[in-house]
Amino acid sequence: MTKIHLWLEETQIIGGYIQRTSTIETSNQSKFNLWYRFPIKYQDYLTDSCDPFVVASIFLAMSQGSDLIVHGQVSPSLLDNLDKFQSIWSCWKPKIYQRINIKPDQEKEYEQIAGEKVAISSFSGGVDSCFTAFRHTQGINIQRKQNLQACLMVHGFDIPIQQKEVFERAFIKSQKITYSLGLDLIPMATNFRQVIK
Repeated sequence: MTKIHLWLEETQIIGGYIQRTSTIETSNQSKFNLWYRFPIKYQDYLTDSCDPFVVASIFLAMSQGSDLIVHGQVSPSLLDNLDKFQSIWSCWKPKIYQRINIKPDQEKEYEQIAGEKVAISSFSGGVDSCFTAFRHTQGINIQRKQNLQACLMVHGFDIPIQQKEVFERAFIKSQKITYSLGLDLIPMATNFRQVIK
C-alpha cells in the first residue's frame, strides 16, 4: 500500500494570530502545507497533537488507498472513531474510499482538564448550526445534551479564504446569534479547501 506522510511544523505567531501547520507528502512525492489560524488569545486551547491534521487528511488518504504515516502524536480515541468512520465510508462509497491504516509515532490521549466538561460546535450561520446551538443551550428535545460553551466559524470552508470582507460580515451576523445564546464565537482560518482536493 502507498503512503502519505504527515509532519507538524513549528507553531508561528503572525500578527495577532497563532498558526499551526503540517507538511503533508503524498504517495507521488508532492508536498504541501495545511494550516489552521486562530486569534492568539485562544492559543492555550489548541492541541499540540496531529489530530486536526489527521482528520483533515483522512479522505485524501482513503481516496488514494494510502496508509497515513503520522510523524507525531495522535489520540487513541480519535483513532477508534476514525476506524468506525472508515468502515462507514468504505461501505457507502467503496469505489471512492478504501480503508487505510493510520500509523502515528505515538498514541496519547489528551489530559482531562479538571472541572466541568464543556463542548464546542462548528457554526456556519446556517439552519443546522443555529438549530444545534439552540438545542444544546436550551436543552429542548435532546437526549445527549452537551455543555456547549462556544462555536467555531471557519474561514476557508464555506467562504473562500480570499474573501475576507465576506467572512467578516458573516462572522458579525453569526456572532449576534451565538451571543444571544450565551456562546462565544471563535474565528478560525484555514487553507484546507485550497490544498486538500
